[in-house]
Amino acid sequence: MKIFKKLLVGGSLLVGTTVISTSFLEAAVLGDDYPLLWRQAPADSLVDSWNMYNRECTSFVAFRLSSSNHFDLPLGYGNAHTWGRIAAGGGYQVDKNPAVGSVAWFDSFVGYAGSMGHVAWVAEVRGDEVELEEYNYNAGQGPHLYHRRRVPKTLVSGFIHFRDLVAGEEAGAPLASLSGLASQGHYQFSQRSPVRANPSLASPELAVYQAGDQVVYDQVLTREGQEWISYIATSGQRRYIAIGDSATAGKEEFRIGDRVAFPEVYQVSSHLLGGVTSHALAGGQPTTLNVLDPGPLLETDSQGQISGDQVLQPGDYFTLPGTYEVLGLDQATNAIYLKIGNRYVWLDQGQAQKKG
Repeated sequence: MKIFKKLLVGGSLLVGTTVISTSFLEAAVLGDDYPLLWRQAPADSLVDSWNMYNRECTSFVAFRLSSSNHFDLPLGYGNAHTWGRIAAGGGYQVDKNPAVGSVAWFDSFVGYAGSMGHVAWVAEVRGDEVELEEYNYNAGQGPHLYHRRRVPKTLVSGFIHFRDLVAGEEAGAPLASLSGLASQGHYQFSQRSPVRANPSLASPELAVYQAGDQVVYDQVLTREGQEWISYIATSGQRRYIAIGDSATAGKEEFRIGDRVAFPEVYQVSSHLLGGVTSHALAGGQPTTLNVLDPGPLLETDSQGQISGDQVLQPGDYFTLPGTYEVLGLDQATNAIYLKIGNRYVWLDQGQAQKKG
């Protein structure tokens, strides 16, 4: 269950990113949203997308920065006690002033940290205290597990400001989609989406979410041939947003061990961490969780015919030949986990086709 806190931010309340007149910003304590594959594997048995061992504090914070702050941690960050100095040397602000979405950095033997230090994600700032979300801080629940605590800000060596959440943003999670949409969670919009008082297209528009905005919803329903998500607004009134034709729901289901192919022609969105990304294969704005090894990819024209110098650049077209085993599933984000070439990657289920 998501727990919401109110933060005073000088004059406006944002529901998602839609501003209405009041004086608070809603910010979410997100809970244990660490990817299931890394969470369920033995600690230190897997290497994540940022070259860190799973279920360590550093891996959790790198994931949270990517999924919620939309910031991809640069390569070169190692044990937690080094983060503050590396960040400062890289031009990021490190100070004693916490902000939602900043990283609480504990140097060696500071704030109950050991010799390797500790990092945590700042979920809330309240006066001289901060609420932290973290992994591998053992307060009795066991090592290498999720934990949440409130501490005085003076206990922290410094706060690293990579890309803080600010007024106009809401802590996000990986993109949700129609296929396999969870009954509650986070949803990120891909187009202009009006908010209505009733689940009917005839109901007047009360506000609008734009592409890239996010909302926390607690219901999914079908009305008038549309699939809707719903939430309780700050006013206490229930609100509804149409997210697509209900006929598009119920796409092919996958299971771990299935083999899948990707039959379409895709376009390179960017270079990232030595690989390439595609908006279509990522199911939205790509992050470090969606980086493809370019080795198995074939550069083509827009019709899928092999062409070019086979050195993929942003804007180039490509195909992904072969079949791949499904190693993990995340129904809330409509994603499947695969090994393609030398990389493990999360891709949109909607692009995959079951084989065999």
